[in-house]
Amino acid sequence: MNPGQHPLLIPILLLGGALASAALPPAWRRLRLGVAGLAVLLALGVAVDLIPLAAGGALLPSFGQVVPGVPLTLRADLTGLVLVLMTSVAALLALAAPGRRPGEEAAILVTAAGAAVAALAGNAVVLFAGLEVANLGGMLLARAASGRLSRGALVAFAIQHAFALGMLAAAVELIVATGTSDPLAVPPSALGVGIAVPWGLAGASRLLAAMWWPGPAGGRATRAALAVGSVPAGGAVLLRLIAGLSGSPPLTLTVTLGAVGAAAAAGGAALAWRWRSDPQRSGRALLVAAAAPVVALAGVPGGSGGAAAGLLALELAVLAAPAWSQGVGRGPIARGLAAAALLAAGGLPLGFGSAALVIELGDLARLGRAGAPLLMALGAAASVAALAALASCRHALGRADSGSSGRRLRPDAALALAAGALAALLPGGAAELVLGPLAGAGAVGAPDLATVSGAGGAWPGGYLTLALLAALAAFVCAAALLGRPLPRPLPAPAGPPPRPLWRPLLRSRHAVGPAWRRLGAALDVVDAWLETQPGLVFAVAAAFAAILLFR
Repeated sequence: MNPGQHPLLIPILLLGGALASAALPPAWRRLRLGVAGLAVLLALGVAVDLIPLAAGGALLPSFGQVVPGVPLTLRADLTGLVLVLMTSVAALLALAAPGRRPGEEAAILVTAAGAAVAALAGNAVVLFAGLEVANLGGMLLARAASGRLSRGALVAFAIQHAFALGMLAAAVELIVATGTSDPLAVPPSALGVGIAVPWGLAGASRLLAAMWWPGPAGGRATRAALAVGSVPAGGAVLLRLIAGLSGSPPLTLTVTLGAVGAAAAAGGAALAWRWRSDPQRSGRALLVAAAAPVVALAGVPGGSGGAAAGLLALELAVLAAPAWSQGVGRGPIARGLAAAALLAAGGLPLGFGSAALVIELGDLARLGRAGAPLLMALGAAASVAALAALASCRHALGRADSGSSGRRLRPDAALALAAGALAALLPGGAAELVLGPLAGAGAVGAPDLATVSGAGGAWPGGYLTLALLAALAAFVCAAALLGRPLPRPLPAPAGPPPRPLWRPLLRSRHAVGPAWRRLGAALDVVDAWLETQPGLVFAVAAAFAAILLFR
């Protein structure tokens, strides 16, 4: 195969591995896991092998056209390949999670294949196909994890599917107007409000999926669906839109995504503070608050650097979610791991979130008065989220859930936390390896390994992390010399956890439920009667023929 056609191997390997894993008997657990891991490693190797070729220019293999104007084109540039690497690493960590059930390996590979197609999509139609494949993988994960497809999973699928259809409608409009749905092949003025707004909302729905995806945020199925599918695929949608707009988004898009991002940030931070005594719920709210600035910056001129930094911080936070989401373990190591994961999700310097947050707010600050409202909203929400993370961390250190396993730590969460800590110490290295390819040339710079320079100015993130560690060590030493006890963790609160804010809304559902059931039963009776009427099929066919002939 020509090297220019190698990008096609990535989804082929992942889907082939999914088929091979699904065909093996359920009892052959190790072999199924080995086949799935080998497929992900091969896809990862192909992506790494393509990076030197993509550095000299994007590879654009095309595989024909379904209809005129809709070619099956992939774009293997640095942005897409870095997203594929992110998806592949997340898939490997998801496969390594303990307690994996039969069928989940294949579902993870299907999700990864969809995210890879979205990352490498050469036009909006192929991007839509990747989103739908990733959606299918998420449904398969929910089905394999619980043995059935819950109503929550159906609702999550419906939300993602609806926004993806909106992007497809925008792609059709773009094809009619310009003859192509490739956002990088048309002038930025062609991406008007009717195209850019549905496109941006499709990406926002993916990044904010932690808000409504069923199951524990760090559970096997939910964490895999979010880290392998939703975050990389949503990042691909928004980054392609930012690149197509070339720094000149429509004002309506800026206002829409800014409002969505500000509302999600405020809601996530408020819920994290409300549920600070419950690390599982507080952590999920912190993930929503971390995703919100990425959504807001997708519509801001020159916001690609902050969006890329926030995307990396969000992916690391989701990968570390099993530390607090499955119940805080009994051992001190498990409790410490949960506390560190909560602090990283809250944007504190233990992870890359602090550097990402300053880059994001810097992109807004350089806009002056135009970006001041959004800057204040996101900054206030980030402060509340950090306080909520500190409070939830103290509760996590003082509790040991009775339902949690006796496992001392989660290796996959520990690896994600270690990667986040390394990125916090060396943000310049993260900028060179990840942020630069994601955001494009010139959006994010690295004066040295411990400093990141964005559009809003330099940020010495690595130095701040070292200063924080030195301050903590000095605080502990001073407390020991003065004989003062250190702050003690708060014990787990007695009684039920706080009720969700949307629980009162379900009362109307219980009130109208009997009426809806009676209406459904009546419709079933009418439908059964219509099916038994002679000639009904011919009458319906004649009606359709009359409509087509006489209009």
